[in-house]
Amino acid sequence: MPATGIMFTPPTPRPKIVPAAVRAGRRALRRSIDLYARFRGVDEVRRFLHGETIVFEGERYNYRVRKTMNLLRQTMHPEGAHIPYSLQMIDKATDTVLASGCVVFPALPVFDQLLALSFHVRDPEDERKLVATTNWTPVSGPQRRLAA
Repeated sequence: MPATGIMFTPPTPRPKIVPAAVRAGRRALRRSIDLYARFRGVDEVRRFLHGETIVFEGERYNYRVRKTMNLLRQTMHPEGAHIPYSLQMIDKATDTVLASGCVVFPALPVFDQLLALSFHVRDPEDERKLVATTNWTPVSGPQRRLAA
């Protein structure tokens, strides 16, 4: 069939319309990430966002966290009773996992929660309170009360 000289041009893609609530959630998450990066470093932010574990060193225990949920969704709807990361208490001497925990800092973006957790475990008195008030589940062995 002979060419008629008419060329087909594909339609230009429409710009994606992002609802205002999503834009606000992204801004809040970005501010939270920026604050966290000032204290703990950009590399730690990247590792956490890629699902790698990060460790907070406390006086008595180390604490390992790893992302498990969508952070934007959690930032937009922080009223949930679940944390968007796994939290483990690690024995400093043997590097074994003692327990998994859940500590909720109400109405805070995820990175603000992590920053608060990192500050709490640095101070011996705050770490003791954190260990005593957090909902810990022992990983193995008989049910025992963790030393506060």
